[in-house]
Amino acid sequence: LRPFDSSVLIQAPICGEGAMAPTTAIAKMSQCTMYDDSKLAIVEIDGQQIEVEIDPDEGPKLLKNDGTQGGPNDVQRLPFCPPGDRPRSNNGNWKPWKYFTATEREVAVHIAAKRNKAAMEMKAAGVKLLGSSTAFG
Repeated sequence: LRPFDSSVLIQAPICGEGAMAPTTAIAKMSQCTMYDDSKLAIVEIDGQQIEVEIDPDEGPKLLKNDGTQGGPNDVQRLPFCPPGDRPRSNNGNWKPWKYFTATEREVAVHIAAKRNKAAMEMKAAGVKLLGSSTAFG
């Protein structure tokens, strides 16, 4: 996999005035700033308002499956998509939050809200998961 390059350039046609033929210019894509100034997002899931904490460097934070506060690595991530016919394993190659597009950020926050809602419902129902520190206590 090639590392993500924040200075990715795209070619965009620019039409000249009058009878001039269109030319091609290079335009730099700007980084998304959605949620950059927010530490909390509120998402409506099934008519319920769900709060999602947003880490400024890592993105939307997830609750653990037992409904408790997640740790530093419990964030909603998106994998890099390998080009061509390369193996589809992720091997820890996550796309950094600062490079998410506006759509990716919106989807990641929405997915985190759905996952957090499910974790809160399991906690409220008293569900104990095997492997959690409270499963046998």
